[in-house]
Amino acid sequence: VPATLALLGAGLDVNARAGGPEENALPLHLAAAFGAPRVLRVLCALTADLGAREAGGCSALDLALKAHPRTEETLECARVLIANGLR
Repeated sequence: VPATLALLGAGLDVNARAGGPEENALPLHLAAAFGAPRVLRVLCALTADLGAREAGGCSALDLALKAHPRTEETLECARVLIANGLR
């Protein structure tokens, strides 16, 4: 979370799209897919685009639920997204 806050404080757009293998993914998608619920809470509080989909058409919730391996952290990511209105 401190690194996330530092990047956002330095001007990183909370809805910036990534390139490379995670093409068209937002920080929200990456946090959900890699099981970072604390980062997701920060992004949700900063008005991340919860409705955005990555290049494969998945929402952040889809990615959290499809994560392999599914862990308590990825399930917590799903709960965070649902609590913030993503269905």
